[in-house]
Amino acid sequence: MIIKIIKSGIINKITLIIVLVFARPLNINSQISDCSPVYYNAMNLYNEGKVDSTFKILSSCINSEQLLRKTSKSTRADIYRLCALSALMLDKPDDAQLHIGRLLGYRPYYKNDFAKDDLTEFRRIVTEFTVQPKLTLGIKYFIDFPKINIEKNLTAHNTPYIPEITSYTESGWGLLLENSFSKNLYAGIGLNMLYMSFTYKGSPLPFQPTFNYYLPIGYLESPIFAGYKLRINNKIIPYFQIGLIGRYPLNRGVKRLKSSDYGDYYLVKDYGNLAVFFNNYESLDILLGTGIKYSFKRSCLDFNIKSFPFHLNKNTLMNFDTVHDLPQMESFAHADEIILIDLKRRIRIEVCYKYYISFKAF
Repeated sequence: MIIKIIKSGIINKITLIIVLVFARPLNINSQISDCSPVYYNAMNLYNEGKVDSTFKILSSCINSEQLLRKTSKSTRADIYRLCALSALMLDKPDDAQLHIGRLLGYRPYYKNDFAKDDLTEFRRIVTEFTVQPKLTLGIKYFIDFPKINIEKNLTAHNTPYIPEITSYTESGWGLLLENSFSKNLYAGIGLNMLYMSFTYKGSPLPFQPTFNYYLPIGYLESPIFAGYKLRINNKIIPYFQIGLIGRYPLNRGVKRLKSSDYGDYYLVKDYGNLAVFFNNYESLDILLGTGIKYSFKRSCLDFNIKSFPFHLNKNTLMNFDTVHDLPQMESFAHADEIILIDLKRRIRIEVCYKYYISFKAF
């Protein structure tokens, strides 16, 4: 009985070895951790003229997402190149085109550095592709140039004066992520920090003939946008862009209060109290813009100018002519001065550095 068991075990081992030897090119998932050994095996087969076996074992590895994910990007590119060359020699142009497109995703500038043994047809297909950044990450700085006016000012003090905004600044920085959908069309999202501040010269206060209120305001912006590149495959790329910006106010040293009837306002507490209303919707803006990109191999510098073409007014406080008309149950009615600001953002100038995370061939 023992001898039979031993013989049976030896026969099974021999059978397993025979299966592994003959099935090795086709069944690779259980034997290796990534596609590197498969590529080197396929390269040897390709050099021996065994193109069909080369294509089969490479296709088997490409179809295994787990193995391909563990393979380095450089080796993946080599695999796609060799698979495309094999496909061309087997008269499979569609497969060759598919794998060349994948190759260019890893080596976008391959057409500038062909290998010596690349086939003529292979080179032709490569040059027919247009390679563009697929996923782009950027950081930007921007400055806004708005038009700001005092729409209305109300005060309980009788001393005559001229209300005036003596200084105003608005700028910020942000991050963005873009995704290309075609050679020319792309879309993206972003996250900005917008800092706005102005100084208001208000009504004279007792023992204070002139008094300036300083109002710093912060916003978190969430832009979404789409763009169209007018020219590609050049170092300088002009484009158009359209988008929406959602804007959310942040506390930045000045209390933001809310009236159920008259909306949000800011209350500046200093030697006197100043209530500030804005006559415009702050939460949403439409953007139209144009710009140019100066491209490097893996990144670009982006300069653009955006405009805010539409403005919606809330007409807050427009029905009040004196402080005595204000509803006394509202907190802002007891401030030394109440002003209504008309803020129209006109132009935004941005400078951005973008890094190309990945590429895609179209």
